[in-house]
Amino acid sequence: MPALCLGGISPPQEYTLSEIIQLGLQYNPHLLARQSELAAQEKAYQAARLLVNPKLVLTTGQGKTYEKLLTRRTRSLVLEQEIENPFKRQARLQAVAAGWRASQAAYDYFKLELTSLLKEHGYHLLLIDQQLEIAQKKLESITKMSSLIQAKADLGEVKPLDALKLQVEAQQALNEKQSIDYQMEMAKMELNSLLNNRLPPAFKIKGTLAYSPLDQREDELIQLAFQQNPLLQEKKAAVEQVQNELTAKRWARFPDLTLSAFSSREIGGQKQGIGLSFSLPLWNFKSREINSLQYNLAKEQQELAALQLEISLKVRLQLRRLQLVAKSIQLFQENILKMAQESLHLSSVSYQEGEIALIDYLDAQRTYYSVLNDYFEQLYQWQLEKIALEKIIGEELQ
Repeated sequence: MPALCLGGISPPQEYTLSEIIQLGLQYNPHLLARQSELAAQEKAYQAARLLVNPKLVLTTGQGKTYEKLLTRRTRSLVLEQEIENPFKRQARLQAVAAGWRASQAAYDYFKLELTSLLKEHGYHLLLIDQQLEIAQKKLESITKMSSLIQAKADLGEVKPLDALKLQVEAQQALNEKQSIDYQMEMAKMELNSLLNNRLPPAFKIKGTLAYSPLDQREDELIQLAFQQNPLLQEKKAAVEQVQNELTAKRWARFPDLTLSAFSSREIGGQKQGIGLSFSLPLWNFKSREINSLQYNLAKEQQELAALQLEISLKVRLQLRRLQLVAKSIQLFQENILKMAQESLHLSSVSYQEGEIALIDYLDAQRTYYSVLNDYFEQLYQWQLEKIALEKIIGEELQ
């Protein structure tokens, strides 16, 4: 149970992004539904491995000779067991297993999508938290300055118009902070809904918007995507499934066997033995089904090749977007942030010495806070682009 601070108000509970993702994977109802579908596919595969149930035929009756000299009760017992062609059975089971792997890959992709969405919401909360901190500093600075200028205006040291301008500026800063507070509340509700509302309303995300360049080369990322991308693995499994279905259908031209054992009591005596039966493929040689599967296999193979080209292109384009945002972040870190901070400092000194008007100082202050917001927006955008690249590749990038 969380501790209570003064006044009986519970402090916000903090969660790392990793903890948020684990909660989502554990409680998201859509993912849980996909897990049930995947479990059903596993049960279907296990059921496909079972042998066909044997058939038991029991008959009884009354028998007479043609001369009607002898009457005797007759009965028969026949046990039949269908034995599937072992080559067809192996291909059929491999087809079912490939379908199961395709379902697993589809589940992995949905899980990857959910993880990406949780990351996006988490980083959005971190961005809003930074914006809220900037808005709070801006409000405190303007409020403090407004009080000071109002005091000087009461003494006649500055124009009353300057005090009025600062009051308007302070009101705008307050409205901006309240708007960001509302955005924070809405963003928390959206994230919590993905977790089936498992978090307390006043939760907080630990961490900051960080930036660290990627070391992987383009060709390495493409090869990694070919190995890990769930959609690509699903399509590969679909190709394998059709290949095995085609093999099973070809082996179906060779009939299954039915092994039987019988025991019967007839008028003339007792008869026991075993039998073997199979169907003759005279009228249906599976040609239509085989041709259909061949066309379907060609389609799946072409779609696999197209998907590989698409994923390769997506990796290249997404890497370019990530690099572009990285260059922008580097410009902020190397030049823009320092220049904006120096400009604000010079404007503050110049205004205090009477060299510039209040409106010029306020413009410099707006520019500084705008630059800070733009910088954190770029950090947030870099995380979004990285998440998009990870989604294409199929795993998290360090």
